[in-house]
Amino acid sequence: INYVFEQNKLGTAGAISLIDDSHVKEPFFVVNGDVLSMVNYSDILESYNSSKADALMCVKQNNYKNPYAVVNFDEENNLVSLEEKPVTTFYFNSGIYIINNVIKALLPKNNPFDMPDLFLKAKLNNKTVKVYPIKDNWFDIGTHKNLKKIKTQLEKTNWLRVK
Repeated sequence: INYVFEQNKLGTAGAISLIDDSHVKEPFFVVNGDVLSMVNYSDILESYNSSKADALMCVKQNNYKNPYAVVNFDEENNLVSLEEKPVTTFYFNSGIYIINNVIKALLPKNNPFDMPDLFLKAKLNNKTVKVYPIKDNWFDIGTHKNLKKIKTQLEKTNWLRVK
């Protein structure tokens, strides 16, 4: 294991630019430190390899139930449609990625940069960018409130012993 230390805050991707290229020969995982998940990393890597991607972002499905009726109307205030408490399904960035050195080379050296910006830059540079929907347990533990909530859930379900 080799560590890099950022002298200034470099965002979610900027510190990757500090990794010496001689230490990275293969595609590699980048995982946000505020993510707790039981994903199967072998399956993700297999998907990355078979898709011949340069970059892969794991995404997680979420459903949002609107607590209100959604009302649509036209310019003359005529009712067009009404949907009672609709559920919207979307995918969000889970903070788990695989990138290769081609993608790493897109990073400005020792400058702040975030992973979403890196993926957009890769796409603009005609790199192969894929997503991998994860179905496994995934938790955001980036706030004290979320960490406490997840700790309580995990203790109740005995999914993971947390002390």
